[in-house]
This record gives sequence, C-alpha cells and structure tokens, in this order.
Amino acid sequence: MSDHYLCIHGHFYQPPRENPWLEYLEVQDSAAPFHDWNERVFYECYAANSAARISDQDGNILAIINNYEYISFNFGPTILEWMEFHSPEVYHRILEADQKSQAHFGGHGNAIAQVYNHLIMPLATRRDKITQIAWGISDFEKRFGRSPEGMWLAETAADTETLEILADQGIQFTILSPYQANAIFKNPAFREDVSSGNIDPTRAYKVSLKTGKSIAIFFYDAHISRAVAFEHLLRNSDDFTKRLLSGLSSHRTHPQLLHIATDGESYGHHSKFGEMALAYTLDTLRHSKTVTLTNYAQFLELHPPEYEVEIKENSSWSCSHGIERWRSDCGCHTSGGPGWNQQWRQPLRKALDFVKAACDDVFERDLTPLVPDPWRMLIDYFDVMWETNPNVIDVFLLLHIAPGELHNKVKILKLLEIQRNSMLMYTSCGWFFSEISGIETIQILKYACRALQLLREFGVDIETEFAHMLAKAPSNVPEYVNGEKIYLTYVKPCEVGLKRVTVHFAINSLFQNYKPKNNIYAFNVDYLDYSKETLGVKTMGMGHVRITSQRTSETQDYIYAVLHYGDVDFHCSLDLFTTTQAYVEKKKKILDAFAAAPLTDLVRLLFTEFNQEYATLDNLFGEEKRHLLYVLAKEEINRIMPLMSHTADKIQKVLDYYCKEQIPIPKLLGSINEYAMIKKIESLFSETVSGLEILESVTHLMDSAKAFAFQLDLKEIEPVISNRLDRLSRTYMAHPRMEESLKEFVLALRATKLLPFNNPLWSLKNLWYDFLVKTESDLEKWVKSEIPTLVDEVKHLLKIALTTSLK
Repeated sequence: MSDHYLCIHGHFYQPPRENPWLEYLEVQDSAAPFHDWNERVFYECYAANSAARISDQDGNILAIINNYEYISFNFGPTILEWMEFHSPEVYHRILEADQKSQAHFGGHGNAIAQVYNHLIMPLATRRDKITQIAWGISDFEKRFGRSPEGMWLAETAADTETLEILADQGIQFTILSPYQANAIFKNPAFREDVSSGNIDPTRAYKVSLKTGKSIAIFFYDAHISRAVAFEHLLRNSDDFTKRLLSGLSSHRTHPQLLHIATDGESYGHHSKFGEMALAYTLDTLRHSKTVTLTNYAQFLELHPPEYEVEIKENSSWSCSHGIERWRSDCGCHTSGGPGWNQQWRQPLRKALDFVKAACDDVFERDLTPLVPDPWRMLIDYFDVMWETNPNVIDVFLLLHIAPGELHNKVKILKLLEIQRNSMLMYTSCGWFFSEISGIETIQILKYACRALQLLREFGVDIETEFAHMLAKAPSNVPEYVNGEKIYLTYVKPCEVGLKRVTVHFAINSLFQNYKPKNNIYAFNVDYLDYSKETLGVKTMGMGHVRITSQRTSETQDYIYAVLHYGDVDFHCSLDLFTTTQAYVEKKKKILDAFAAAPLTDLVRLLFTEFNQEYATLDNLFGEEKRHLLYVLAKEEINRIMPLMSHTADKIQKVLDYYCKEQIPIPKLLGSINEYAMIKKIESLFSETVSGLEILESVTHLMDSAKAFAFQLDLKEIEPVISNRLDRLSRTYMAHPRMEESLKEFVLALRATKLLPFNNPLWSLKNLWYDFLVKTESDLEKWVKSEIPTLVDEVKHLLKIALTTSLK
C-alpha cells in the first residue's frame, strides 16, 4: 500500500422544501422541466452518480459504476427522506455503496452523517446543537445500519462547543476548510501560526477538548476543491486526475492524504457530466500504483493525528467573515443587481430568534409538567417523526409519560412539532443567497409560520409582532418592499388547518372517487358518508368526513356541501358534525333544493344552513389546484378532440397543397394538426399495438411533420413512451430466449429514435447494461447463433457495450 492516499468527499444536500403543513414538496416552476428542485438535482446528480458512465470516444458505454462506492460522502437527512419515497432504487444504491466500501477500506464505510437540517451550529442554542447532532446520528443509523464515524457540519461552520458535543455523541472526526485553522502544535509551547490557510492539508489533526475527549479534524485542499467547484475542472477527466495527484508532494516525509471536499452537486448538476469525469478518475486512481484510494475513517485508523490544532471560533468555509453571512450584511452573497445588499439578514435573524425564544419557553412551560425530561423526549421524537401508525406513536409516548397522561397526546405532539419547525426555520440556505424574497428564505418563513400557528394554540400569539420585525428587513426588489409584505403575501396564505383540508377534500370529491380511508398529504381522511348529484352543468356533493393530522393526531368531524356550476365556479360550505340525525336532515334539505331551487336560492340556503365561512377554489392546495384546472381544461379539450382529429384528417390534402406550393401554413391549422399528431403518438405507445405498427405509424407521422415543418412537443407524453419501452424490455428479459419479444422492443425503440424525444432513457440504459453484463456468458453464445443482428442493434441504439472493464 502506498503512503500516498487520496479521498474525494462529496457533500450531497438539498434544503428541506416541503410545505410544512402538507409535508409535500409542491411544484417549483423555476426547476422546469422538472417538478421541483429536488427532482432536478436528483436526476442530474444523485441518480447519475449511482450509475455513472465510463465511455469510449464513440460514446459507447464501457462501464457503469456507482461513484458512491469509491468516494467519501454525506447526504442531508432531509433529501434522503425525499429520495427514499420518490426513488427507492437509487436510494438503495447509495446504501449498498456504503456497504461495499467497507470491504474496500478496511471495514470503514464511505458515508458520514450530517447535522440534521443544515443549520449553522455556532449560531444555534446548545440544546438545538445537541438535538441536531443526535437526530443526524439517528437518521444515519436508521439508513446505513451502523454508527457514523464522522459528521459534516453545515457550511463547515464550527465552534468548540459544537466539537465537544460531536465528541460526546461518539463522532470521531469532521471536515473543515484550511482557513478555519488558527494554529497547530505538537507541544503547546511551540505553536505554528496557520491562520492564513497555510496548514498542511495532507494530515489529520486533533482538537483536545475540556471534557477530556478529542476529535480529529481533516482540513481539505482548498485550491483543488475550489477548482472543482468554481473553475470547471470537471470538464476534462484527465485534467481532473492530474490536478488531484499534483496535491501530493515528494518533499513531505509523512503519509499523505490528498483530499478535497465540495458540494456533491458539482458532479453532474453544477458541472454537466461531472459524474462521468469523477467515474473516469476513480477508475483510473483505483488501479494506480502510486496512490491509494481511501476514506477518512480508514486513514484515521492507519495514521492517527500527530499534531493538535486550534480552530478559529465561529468560522465557516463559505464566509470570509466567520459566520456573519447568516446574521449580517457582511458582503458575502451570490448575485444580484446593482446596489443590492443583504441588510435584511440581521432583522430576519432577530425575528426568528424572537420566535425561537417563545417556542422554547412554551415547550418547557407546557411539557415539563407532563414529561420528566422534555429535551430528552425531543431527541427521541426522531424515532416516530415520520410515523403514521397511531399505535406506534402511543408506544413512544408511553416511554416518556405516565399511562394516565395519554389523553394529552395531541398537546404533547404539538409541542414537539413546535420544536421541530423552530429548528427547520434556521436552515442555512435562508440567508445564503442575495435576496429575502428567494424561495429558500420564503421556505424558512413557512416553518416560522407553522411554529407561530402552533404557539397560538398554547395562548401565545406573537405573529403580528413577528411580522412587524420583518418589516425592518428590506427587499432589493421594489415590489416586494420588505419581509413583512413577503410573509403576508407568500407565506401566510399557505397556512393549513383541519378546516382547509376539509374544503380541499370536498372540492376534489367531485372529481375523484375517494375510498372510505384516504391519505391527503399529511392528513388522514375517513369518508363516513357521501352523496353526489348532477343536474345539467351543476354538480352538488355532500359528505361527512373525519380529518386527522398525521403529525399531531388532532382530529375533527366535519360535514360539507360543495357546489360546482361550471368552469372554475365553486361554492363550498362546511360545519362541525353534531349528530347523524341533524346531518341527514340537512343533507335532504339541500339535495332537494339542488333538484328544484334556482341557483341563487341554493347558494343562499348553503349560507343559512351551514353558518360557516364561505370557501371557493382558492382554498385548494397549490398542487391540486393546478391539477384540477388541468382536469377542467382537459374536459373541454376532450369534447373538441374528435372534431380536431376529424378536421386534421379533412384538411390533410389542403396542407399537402400548402406544402407543395411552399405557402406558409396558417398557425391555427398547424396547431390543430400538431396536437392531433401528438395524441396519435401517445395512443400508439399507450395501447397494445405491435411494434411494427408503432414504427410504421411514427415513420409516416414524422415524415408529415417534417414536410409541414411542425414542431412536436412530446414532453407531456414522454413518460408514456418510456414506460412502453421499459415494459417491452422487462418482458424480453424475463424470457430471453423469446426472439419475438426482443423484436417488439427493437421496433418500438427504432420508432422512438425518429421522434423529437429528449428523454435520455437513463433508467432503461441501466436496465439493459445490467442485463447484458449479468447474462453475458450465457447470452453471448446464444445471440451469436440466434439473433446477433438484433442484439447489436440494441447495443447501438442504447450505446451500450456488451463487455465491461470493471470485472
């Protein structure tokens, strides 16, 4: 084993973006064409690194490797929570990579933990520091099945108290910027000043703590890390490899660890195809005789620190002023127009500190009489934080409270949720960028809004004062004015209670067939009774529902009446459920009026009978509102679609003459035909027609589209095409001796290649690559004698080689 070691660390993280009331990430238009930024970064980076390509000069895939198997990495717990639900396949690849890395690196896994929701630790209270580290460890253990040896600090922001808590909770090391070191020494009497960033980054160092414990610190190579993150080093994999090796020196006599640390998003998101450059470099270096790939924990075991280090208190990698970026207008920013400043940061921090103090006071005041150790209970709350089974939650509660106090379940859970949201509102991204109206800052204000909502239920109403404090946080965008206007315009309307969930459910009940038990985001809805009547363009629904919050177990029965009388015109009224008899009588009266009374009388009756606030389409949650508007529009489109198809067929000869005479086709006629073509392609791939019919029809359609210079936008139907190719592939792979099923796939794939289809078929390529590699010894003999032409075509079309260099 060489005395020259190399470790690449990726900090993979996205801030929590879920709606705090719904626990769901709603659509983010700025991430288009993806649904949201999690999804976009996931496909460009996280998924790509789990199956990174090594290709030849012609683009043929020589190997697909899991980069996480050979690099040190941490994932933010909140993005892993999202990934586990949305892409379990990639999620498990990440976990598997950590397991395999232990075999590579002396029993030490590549994964390290992260403080839970990326708050700036030196600015947190001691209790929040303890909780953040404990939750980060618990999340890691739940996922990776082992205790973490290291932990990533948000923005590498550090102070001695944080290091002490890390060591107390069993963390052996963390990673900092070289500019966070102040001095090093073997003997305290002979200190070497390294405060200008001149520390040797190829060693491990030790911080001795007042508690008698110590923690190791690795200071990454800042110059190479910066080149990866900001100087486009990943554009050329050979340059990347050479630059890494240049960080090792023959003049040093000690075992050297060249290591870099960057945002993991550099590999594929910030630098397109960066994951491929990383894969090539890893493949090169792991076969090198001059350097040994390792991870931090293995190097620490092999070469314990010889030097002690004194860190700079309240320092970070991303703010040259320490940690001022998260509490003042220090000058650190990302972008912005002329004259922009960040004077909003300090008032925002003060306003949130004001909320946090109230949250801590209420938490202790109201939970201490019920629980011996409220803060210990908060740490343990992590174990059931995402639990939806009420029995499991009850077991958790009974570990901390007396059996006779279980009637306080809702109260206790709300207090725990106050604390959770009060930490989420400090997520670092809220201050990192240049403008208070950015989506990151709006997100942390949503967590504050949720905490304030819960505080009101404990008799503490400070929202008005909080909003006035935000008024001192000026926006750089004139129309936004300040933080108060931003809060009232973009945050407060998002607030959700059980009543709004009922309205949302009621309106959607006119368009969906709900079951007796339903999950509506973070709420359970029991459908206890329902009636729906339609008369002309009018539809009336009445129901009795029980709404229960999965987070707090709060529950309430409501009755509702919802009226839709065309387009986007809805009326919804609701009331608390009292008795079955009262509900039945009210339902009969309203449905009778719906059948006979004029619309104005019916609406007036709803006001009278329910005596509750009047609700409309505006009360729908954002994602569902979009979906319902799409449904309403699609209903109209479906009505005219047969006519459009008929028109497209009828005017075909007319368009032929337009084309022949080189006369520009009128926009309306062109749009009708483009839409008809897209719907035809969708039906071909969604139905059970043969591959040959798909190919022949698509060939004809694309010839026509080319002749008429049509621009077909297939984005909406790309999933239909991808799903058909996936189904055909799996059908063949289940019975690989069936030549006919392979032909069906090849024909459909040929058709796809004729389309303006921008989907890279990433998952499909992974599927075929794994199949070809795993079955090579048996498959190759068969295909040479049976169907060599088809298999070669599959390889060519998907650019997949049958052999791999990583056996």
